[in-house]
Amino acid sequence: MRKKGPSSSILRKAGAAFTLLLFCVPAARAQTPRAGSAGRRSELTAARYVESVRKSPPRMLAFLRNMPKGGDLHTHLSGAVYAESYIQWAADKGLCVHQATAVLSEPPCEQGSGQLPVSTALSNQGLYRKLIDA
Repeated sequence: MRKKGPSSSILRKAGAAFTLLLFCVPAARAQTPRAGSAGRRSELTAARYVESVRKSPPRMLAFLRNMPKGGDLHTHLSGAVYAESYIQWAADKGLCVHQATAVLSEPPCEQGSGQLPVSTALSNQGLYRKLIDA
């Protein structure tokens, strides 16, 4: 009888790994999504829907919020506009902001209903931070 050495064990393990690899690779390829007619159809369906809701801000907002990252898929911070700039522009235009909701509106500001000039935020740190977060 022949004694089995370490080399036969290595060959057996290599053969088993190779056999496993032969069965796994085709299965992995079958699961890879392909950009074919189905992908193109989905893209066209989404494009048609966007066009149908373009003039309806609530429906457009709902559509974008359901997208990954709220529709903001690729942004470089160096190219994005900072919230501080928007606050300054709103103050320069004399816009109003509702204290509770941080929603901007055209003047005149109805202080009795919680609206203040956005320029108030430039000296009110609490309001300023709230606008940045909004």
